[in-house]
Amino acid sequence: MHDRRPSPAMVNSMVGLVTTTEQQPTEVPALREVKQLPMPMPPDGIPASVLIVDDNPAKLKAIIAMISRMGLDVTTAASGRDALRILLKQDFAVILLDIRMPTMDGFETATRIRELSGVQATPLLV
Repeated sequence: MHDRRPSPAMVNSMVGLVTTTEQQPTEVPALREVKQLPMPMPPDGIPASVLIVDDNPAKLKAIIAMISRMGLDVTTAASGRDALRILLKQDFAVILLDIRMPTMDGFETATRIRELSGVQATPLLV
């Protein structure tokens, strides 16, 4: 049977690597603190409005956390039907749609949004 234990020389070289790493900690670039740049405001000083449509509360919360740093005005809808109701009352610069939603999926919601007057030119991200 073959002995699978490492040789003493290999053990010494591995210990040397570990010791070297422990003595000289390296900074992981992804863990460095990122300085947040100030977000540019539009000329009129009014932040752009975004409608986020998703039936998953955890995903909504995550998207809101990312977008709110951009200084945007965020509105949410938990379904395609809710989104259509909101769009009858308010205009948005962009609409983010989840694809998989019960009752009315993102594609059907997008089709119905395009049928509303005044919303045809609004960018949809599905």
